[in-house]
Formats: sequence, C-alpha cells, structure tokens
Amino acid sequence: MNNALSPIGRIIYALAIAFFGIAHLTSADQMAGNLPPMFSSLGAPLIYFTGVCLLLAAISFIINRWARIAGILLAIFLLLIVFTVHMPHLPDQTATAMVIKDTAMAGAALMIAGYAKS
Repeated sequence: MNNALSPIGRIIYALAIAFFGIAHLTSADQMAGNLPPMFSSLGAPLIYFTGVCLLLAAISFIINRWARIAGILLAIFLLLIVFTVHMPHLPDQTATAMVIKDTAMAGAALMIAGYAKS
C-alpha cells in the first residue's frame, strides 16, 4: 500500500489535536463546567491534565515516536468524552455534532496507531 501521504495526514491531525490541547489549557475553567457530575469534583485540574495529554499525543504524532500507543490512548480518551460528556446531551444539535466529530477523530487516531512504526 502506498502511504506516501500518511506523514502529511498525521501532521495535520497532530496540529488539530495540539489546538484542542491548547484550548484545554487556556479555557480549563469554562470546560470544567461541562464535566459530568461524576468528574465535577476534579474540575479544572482534570481539564489541565487532559490538555497536557493532548499536547503529548500531538508531539508523539509529529515526531512519530510512541505514536501507536498515543493513538490508542487518544482514541480511548475521545470515546470516553463521547459517552460521558456529549451523549447525555443528545439530541441537542451541538452535542450531535460533537459526537460525530469526536468519534471520527477517535477513528483517525486508530488509523495513525495502525500505521505507526512504534
């Protein structure tokens, strides 16, 4: 299979993930308000932690080191967000869009994991 475009796609995806990581770090208090009740006591520190994890995943994808495990962990994280944060608000139109977006991003993370060398 010709995967000459794979590095370009991986880097574009990594930049999007990095953007979300930065958003977590700059808007933690606002995002903490969207946490489900079971996580609300963790608040902003949990959002900061996930922001750092998103940035680490982005770096991993860009340098293509540990990209397999980063892709798997990112997919798990995104699917947890789908089920705990977005699905309880369905059929709200914004929640529906977020479910679709995060599910697609989880699928892309798994594709990166599948192509990764390590």
